[in-house]
Amino acid sequence: ENGIKLESKNFTVRYHSNIPRQVGLAGSSAIITAAIRALMQFYEVNIPLDILPGVVLSAETDELGIVAGLQDRVVQAYEDCVYMDFNREFMEKNNHGQYERIDPKLLPSLYIAFKTDLGEESGKVHNTVHTRFEQGDPLVLETLNRIGELALEGKKALQENDIPKLNQLINENFDLRSKIIPISKRNHELVQTARQCGASAKFTGSGGSIIGIYKDDRMLADLTSELKKTKTKVIKPQVI
Repeated sequence: ENGIKLESKNFTVRYHSNIPRQVGLAGSSAIITAAIRALMQFYEVNIPLDILPGVVLSAETDELGIVAGLQDRVVQAYEDCVYMDFNREFMEKNNHGQYERIDPKLLPSLYIAFKTDLGEESGKVHNTVHTRFEQGDPLVLETLNRIGELALEGKKALQENDIPKLNQLINENFDLRSKIIPISKRNHELVQTARQCGASAKFTGSGGSIIGIYKDDRMLADLTSELKKTKTKVIKPQVI
């Protein structure tokens, strides 16, 4: 498709992943990103960093029929904390979004909690919203626009170390999502349990896992104890 001539040689691919399956932690896109990186090395082909997420996404959407977005693939390509702006005009002109690295040292105390039993494929969740978006559903368009604004406000809050604002934005993200996507009882329980412990909470992806900010070790212990009752494991991510 891109006029790149590849050497005629064979290969086999094996993979191993310790990312929990089907709980919104980007496990499938991580495997595809790793596979494409391996193929780049094998065929000695260079793909610019800002283009790589789109190549990974096209492998999923065009080849596998999965409905998804660029977000997970951008983080996996850059292997960093990244602010993303998917301005339509910029993307149509440049074939990628505007990506800006964020210093991980700016991040507050984060937790991730995920269901230990299987969830569902994220593409199934995205399908309905994608269709409504394409049809110009006003509620979907308005909600997604606001979710996009949260990212810019979140970057500003990080840079200013405004933790209360970050907590507010994280909670608003989930509340907005709930307006356009059906949330299962178990996923609602996940978020509400975390919030009752005093932490903020939103999905990491399309359900089955949440991320948020906790205040101190006591709150983290409460989170771990209460979420364990819902078959949920809590971890402290190490962002480097």
